[in-house]
Amino acid sequence: MTRRRKRARSRIGAIAGESTAAGRGIAAAAVLALGVAGAMAPAPRAGATEASPAAPAQAAAGGDAASPQQDLQAALAAAEAAQRKAEADLAAADAARRAAEAGRDAADAARKQAEARLGGAISAADGVVEAIVKGVAPFAGLPGPAAHDLLRSTEAGLDRIAAMTPDSAESRRRRARMLRILGDAYGRLGDDATALDRAQSARDMMTALVREHPEDDASLRELSRCLETIGDRLAATDDASGALYEYRSALAVAQRLMARDPSLADAPRHLALLQEKIGDVLIRQQGAEADAIAQYRKALNILKGVAKSGSAVPGDSGDLAHLHLRLAEALDRAGDVSGSLAETGAASELLQADSNAADSSERLSDLSLLHRLAGHLRGEQGDKTGALGDYRTALDLDKRLAALDPIEPARQRAVCLDHQRLGDALQAAGDLADAVAEYRQARDIAQYLVWQNPVDPAPARALSASHKRLGNALIQQRDPAGASTEYRASVEVDRRLAAEAGGRDRKAALHELWISETYLGYSLRLSGDLPEALVAYRAGLEAAEGIAGNGSDAAAWREVTLAHDTLGDALREAGRPGDARGEYQAALDICQSVTARAPADIETWRELAGSHERLGRLLHDRGELDGALAEYRASAEILRQMSERQPQNAVWRHDLSVDDEREGDLLREKGDPAGAVAAYWASITIRRQLVDADPSDPQRQSELAVNHISLGDALRDRGDLADALAEYQASRVIGEWLVQHDRGDAEWQRNLFIAYGRIGVTALQGEDPARALSAFEQAKAAALRLQELKRAPAASAADLAWVDRQLDRTRQALAKPGPSRRG
Repeated sequence: MTRRRKRARSRIGAIAGESTAAGRGIAAAAVLALGVAGAMAPAPRAGATEASPAAPAQAAAGGDAASPQQDLQAALAAAEAAQRKAEADLAAADAARRAAEAGRDAADAARKQAEARLGGAISAADGVVEAIVKGVAPFAGLPGPAAHDLLRSTEAGLDRIAAMTPDSAESRRRRARMLRILGDAYGRLGDDATALDRAQSARDMMTALVREHPEDDASLRELSRCLETIGDRLAATDDASGALYEYRSALAVAQRLMARDPSLADAPRHLALLQEKIGDVLIRQQGAEADAIAQYRKALNILKGVAKSGSAVPGDSGDLAHLHLRLAEALDRAGDVSGSLAETGAASELLQADSNAADSSERLSDLSLLHRLAGHLRGEQGDKTGALGDYRTALDLDKRLAALDPIEPARQRAVCLDHQRLGDALQAAGDLADAVAEYRQARDIAQYLVWQNPVDPAPARALSASHKRLGNALIQQRDPAGASTEYRASVEVDRRLAAEAGGRDRKAALHELWISETYLGYSLRLSGDLPEALVAYRAGLEAAEGIAGNGSDAAAWREVTLAHDTLGDALREAGRPGDARGEYQAALDICQSVTARAPADIETWRELAGSHERLGRLLHDRGELDGALAEYRASAEILRQMSERQPQNAVWRHDLSVDDEREGDLLREKGDPAGAVAAYWASITIRRQLVDADPSDPQRQSELAVNHISLGDALRDRGDLADALAEYQASRVIGEWLVQHDRGDAEWQRNLFIAYGRIGVTALQGEDPARALSAFEQAKAAALRLQELKRAPAASAADLAWVDRQLDRTRQALAKPGPSRRG
């Protein structure tokens, strides 16, 4: 109440008091007048019927004393005067009352106007914050720091408005909502700490309000939203346990609200959304696929219930389709391809039927997800053409979405990932050139996203991954120089991330730096730049040691052993066997230490086997055959034990086949053909099993072809020409298939050349020059194809010279008279 209003009320009270006193005077005067009149009237005489007409005249002439009539008249006059004064006082009081009411109305009008202005300011501020969160005009073209300044300025304005707002449940809810929305905005800028702080402040505010007003549904609803937002922020920072706790807390509040009022229209949809978000967190956790699937099914059942109840709205079918797709992804990850296909089909039907949302961004996004998933499933089933079609459709849809909001990072990121997936599919289909083109576009978008938000490490991590992916494709395209350029760019990004990060993030950045340096070392080795390769490998070793530190993490120490091994390989190639041996021995010592500490760590046992094998190769190179044989057998024994424990592990079985093959090479060199044949047979047995498991894998086929040649050589050494020819023919059949698969692969062409050459030599030994001539002619054709590839001109020239000599020799044998026999 204003001072003006208080004074007006006091004046009204005083006037009312005066009026009351005046009224009392009027009443007293009237009573007095009546009493005087009664006392002055003469008592009637007996029998008299009326007063004498002469009495008044007599009284009037009766001297100086006042007559009763005069007293009455005076009293009445006084009463009238008092009445007039009272009426005047009442009129004045009424005028004062009206003036006071007018002042009060003016004050109320001013108050209402001020409140309206404040409400307008609050609504305008709310609109600005929501606009910022949605990424519209306030963010257009702003770099990260400027966007932060805008947010802080907006938040300061909200604080000033909140200080002027009367405290109420509604104002506190509004304040909590704005804090929650601001948290989303900070999160979009990558400022996860501030985003989480704002969301937690909003939650604390609403928790207190719910305690004060436990029956307030609006406060409960906002509390659930605040808990959900905290879960979003924790999920964005990979805090799975924290995110699950917040989402489940939000779900409990939402369920409490719905139990209180089942008629709430939007409550079931919010419950379904929270179930979906819980599933999204679980699906990223190893071994939690079943729990994620259960959450998605619960969410689906809620929305299906809404549809059956008749309260569905147009967007519900799109939400149902989206959940079918999320469930399809989870089922695919769990290995249930048929279930995934069924959910994908259900989603497709809903999306095709949802004509009301034909142009909505939500429908376009779900259609994109549908085609991405379909592309993946087709690829799994071997339908490479169908997979490419789906990935291209997904890319087109995401480009349409990005065109609707070109500066929205999430949509640009989706286009970037589409280019990567399409590149992967093209590479799997053997179209390496187009795959490289897609990877380049993905890298360019990743660079734009880093420029758009340089303070957020997530786009930088994605850029580093894009450089690596493109570099790997260029390696396959036999462009090590181009690959080195990409790997150097990746190293630069990873070094910056490692320097700026701390704690767990720093270890993750160092891990990526180790990978980048290792890839760079490899590409430089392929380019023949061994000095720079050694620099890169040493930098990779330093990064790996930074991850391991003084801890006991077996995975981190495995990376250190790999870094020692790759550095050792480069040193061995550089002609520094002593330094290489030191690196191999360091790796072996680390592995032995880790396996002694954690004997159940199978992966480290595999690394230990690899260290034995590398050391064996080095000793073999130096002519220390017995030492090399001991290392090969130590490696093979470890892998044999591991394969027996996990016979389905194709990687370990493959590595064991390599050790058996190397042992065969060494035994043959030692002059032990029988031992060599046994070792080669052991290797071939494993590799045939691997090929039978996946006949379309060209690498496995190529290794088996080489095995057949090695076994044929050992058989020929001990004079078993017929069996040797059979092995060479087996290699030749595989080689022909491989060359048809890729005529540009020099390694496969040369293996085919060797197979034909061995057939020719063995046929000559078996006195079958006609067969030898045919084989040598095929060998020359392979040598000419190798020469056309221009991969190793000197070697190609040497191969051609050798086969020409064999052809001359064979033709001479054919020119000699006498029978020939077939071997």
